[in-house]
Amino acid sequence: MDPLPQLSPAELRQLMVKALGAVVRGMEKETHTDRAAGLAQAAFICAMARSSEQSPSYELIGFLEGTSKIVSQLLATAEGYRRFAVEKGDVAEALRWRRLQCDLDFGLARGFGWLNGLVAYRAGVTESQDLLIDELMRAKGHTTAMRDLLRRWCALAPEEFEVVEGEATMGDSAVAYLAWETIAQTEHLAELAERYPAQLRTVARQVPKWPVLVSQRDLAHGPACRKLHALQLGRDYPLETGGGTRFRPANPMGRYLTDWVERVHYFRIDLTAYREAAERQQNPDDAAVRRYWQVEGENPPTAEMEAVLRSLPDLPRLTKATSDDWAKRALVPLIMLTDAKTEATCTEPVLKKIWQQKGVKSAATFRSRLLSKVAQTLRPLARKA
Repeated sequence: MDPLPQLSPAELRQLMVKALGAVVRGMEKETHTDRAAGLAQAAFICAMARSSEQSPSYELIGFLEGTSKIVSQLLATAEGYRRFAVEKGDVAEALRWRRLQCDLDFGLARGFGWLNGLVAYRAGVTESQDLLIDELMRAKGHTTAMRDLLRRWCALAPEEFEVVEGEATMGDSAVAYLAWETIAQTEHLAELAERYPAQLRTVARQVPKWPVLVSQRDLAHGPACRKLHALQLGRDYPLETGGGTRFRPANPMGRYLTDWVERVHYFRIDLTAYREAAERQQNPDDAAVRRYWQVEGENPPTAEMEAVLRSLPDLPRLTKATSDDWAKRALVPLIMLTDAKTEATCTEPVLKKIWQQKGVKSAATFRSRLLSKVAQTLRPLARKA
């Protein structure tokens, strides 16, 4: 006979709260005896979960979701009262609510610190791919942790990393994710080196190698060039990457358009994949368009902009022959709806120069001049075919 009592979900949640408190208090104690007592109580509660109406995982999910919602509501309520106090001019009352928010934030830091530590530890020993993958994605910026978790996942589920022509696995996505993260970090390092060279010299002096992003035109021969050729570097990149390209990094309009072309290119890939998936409709919903286009801190696209974005997957591949089409149907409409604004409000230097040209008195004239400049700049950057 099982000696453990039957528990209702409500009773189990109450005991889990007590167990969590015991674990935290036990970890904060200096003696191993108190720590062991807290962990033993937590283990006993988890054992009793075997007789719950739901699996322990659902109980834990419900508990953590409930806790998050309560904290979110507390923070939102405190912010509401703080703003109300500010509107009334009661500085002391507003300060009290601000202190309450800071205290709750401190609780979040301590609580999530313990939880994140537990998750990181379990990811290194777990047989649950769900926890392993989530922690792998969460390890953004921690390349060593990502590498170690990726190795463990490969050992745990080698079938996810088998190369199957025409099929993408979760393992493929994870490796691609790590590659994109490394590329982004290398780009950030280059920006830091440009803005804070004195601070980085301390690091650079101590290492024999330095990560950089290179293209085929940056290397003429040698092992590094052969490795790039083996990886088919830049094969699907929308702009010319070979040694004969006329792209000049000092060209402000060229740099400006490169950012736009890259963003349109990756958006086209994402939305095309969305449309081609068997369960999707040919016309993606507004949420999908916003999800694949919008970046953090950016306002959602307007209805007029969404119409332009929906048409982007139907554009031909960017080449010198199609560059005018790209300029007319994609780049100029998007620029007009975002950066162009008006002569008084435009802040983009390359566009302000067009606004300030002689004879540019209206948006229509600006658009005409912009189209000419974009087409003229884009054509040398594009591939031959």
